Amino acid sequence: MISLAARLTILLRPEFQFIRFSVFGALVLIMYQLLYRLTLAHGAEWVGSENGPVEASQAVLGLTSAVCLFIAGKLTPIGRTGMWASGALVLYACARECDQLFESYLFNDAYQWLVGLPLLVIGSLVLWSYRDQLISDAAWLMKQPSAAIFLGAGVYLATVCQVIDRPMLWNTSGVDAALLVPLKTLIEELCELFAYAMLAYSGLEAMILAQRLSEEALLTDVPLRLVVDGESHHAA
Repeated sequence: MISLAARLTILLRPEFQFIRFSVFGALVLIMYQLLYRLTLAHGAEWVGSENGPVEASQAVLGLTSAVCLFIAGKLTPIGRTGMWASGALVLYACARECDQLFESYLFNDAYQWLVGLPLLVIGSLVLWSYRDQLISDAAWLMKQPSAAIFLGAGVYLATVCQVIDRPMLWNTSGVDAALLVPLKTLIEELCELFAYAMLAYSGLEAMILAQRLSEEALLTDVPLRLVVDGESHHAA
């Protein structure tokens, strides 16, 4: 009989990506339903508040995405710089979501100095070290489904969520601002939460891809493989 671990390993194969995405969709549905129930029980102001349930969920998903991308960058024989850079961006965004938590224990804009600055310095050094591979890595990475999901989530976060965050948009409703702010904040945070969920999924898929490429390299005793359009080629 096939063990449970073996069955789970089978699900990590590329041909089972649809199943993984379906599981992801079900988990997102459950998460939003739980937040809906929390809103009915405790009100929009608490659920959408700083360091509330929605922001905590964003932080967990963002951290998951960053960790997966960092691991993927460590495992993969190609696309390393892009995965590490993406992980650094998500980690900074995650720290920004927790800005009030940093400030409550430390000082104003603490996340910028304690997270942003180290990421900028380390990221610059890494990009410089791998500067000869940047173009080839980027060209390969853009062909991967996980990159499309990551970029789509990033565009959604930087465009749709930014528009929803604008007070002028909500002032057109004619509703008293004091009554509208909690609802506006909750909707904004819920929209951002979906973007972080997509980032987490893209990070997971990137890690699965990197693991597969790493295993291929070990099995064939090739330290570096170039994978283009699903075919493996020896590096020049």
